[in-house]
Amino acid sequence: MIQLLQPTKRKKLYGITHNERGEPKCFHCSNFGHIARNCSTPKSVLTCREGNETGHKIINCVAKETNNSSEESLSVRLVGENSGESNSFLKKAKINNCDNVQALIDTGSSCCLLKISVAQKLKLKFERAANKIYGFGNQKMPALTSIGRIKADIEVDNERPKT
Repeated sequence: MIQLLQPTKRKKLYGITHNERGEPKCFHCSNFGHIARNCSTPKSVLTCREGNETGHKIINCVAKETNNSSEESLSVRLVGENSGESNSFLKKAKINNCDNVQALIDTGSSCCLLKISVAQKLKLKFERAANKIYGFGNQKMPALTSIGRIKADIEVDNERPKT
């Protein structure tokens, strides 16, 4: 079934996803007029500088994590640049009473994310479950899909969430 929209009732989408003429933005090449699925720009091959392997970037490199496995502090993926100011959303957290886990606190999120390498280091058991995870806004496509889920006790600033 095809739905037609009347121009007078069409919602104007300006900003991140469309330009002022209503043309969609391609999230592959950042040009307007088409979407990533129809983009003619060649797909770039991800190359890791740590292990010289293709298919991932250094931030997701398993070789890098094993090289740094002697570090006491575990952390989640970097979400933004730290400007040196105090960041009250990055906190040290306890997961099942294990210290030194750096966590990003997002009170508006429906779930908490944890890298599998951190879960393995903490010996957390997880069950396989493919949950679609959406970014901000009313997105139709998920930003990523999880590979599983865990149940754990989390404590931040000596506080546990109310259940």
